[in-house]
Amino acid sequence: MTNFMKAKNINFNRLNDLMDTAIRDAEIKTMWIVLSDYTDMKKRDIIQLIAEDYKISDKSVEAVVYDD
Repeated sequence: MTNFMKAKNINFNRLNDLMDTAIRDAEIKTMWIVLSDYTDMKKRDIIQLIAEDYKISDKSVEAVVYDD
């Protein structure tokens, strides 16, 4: 095991959670772009679909989608 892996100040679980969140957010933004550009779905319906798919609230989806 390298010295990096033995570091006491690195919380690898937290780092992994942050990476998972970033990946999820990228997936949500991609779904938003595809569904809003290539379907006739209303924005409210897209938000609800994504929220149901990721089991998060509508407000969480809006925060990801509208956060630039």
